[in-house]
Amino acid sequence: MISRERVGTKIIKRHDPARTPHQRALDADILTPATKASLTRPHNTIQPGKLPRRIYTRAAHLERLALAKATSPPRPIKRAFNQRHRPKALGEATNHRSRESSHEAAGSHASGSLRAHGEPTRTSILRGRRPVSA
Repeated sequence: MISRERVGTKIIKRHDPARTPHQRALDADILTPATKASLTRPHNTIQPGKLPRRIYTRAAHLERLALAKATSPPRPIKRAFNQRHRPKALGEATNHRSRESSHEAAGSHASGSLRAHGEPTRTSILRGRRPVSA
């Protein structure tokens, strides 16, 4: 930063032009000519345009290697690891019996008009259905 001045509540900052650390070191006038030459030689060998091309060619080479690699055979699934430890009815979020378990207990009537213990359901009464006797 070259200067900083306040105009009312606004602060105006003036900066010097951007320079690389190499340029700052050379402009500082604290280096000997031999040191400047030893810093400048490797700096001049840097080729910024070559780096993305090298990255691209190496990435393409890795992709070719990955595609040429034979796939491994599928491993068997450990079914015992994925099994549930509780019965199906206990895995529910409520204490109510599920529809599935109540249908199993009722003998899975097709009409759905009987409860597990043989009483007609509310919807079957409202629809005017009569319980199907088993």
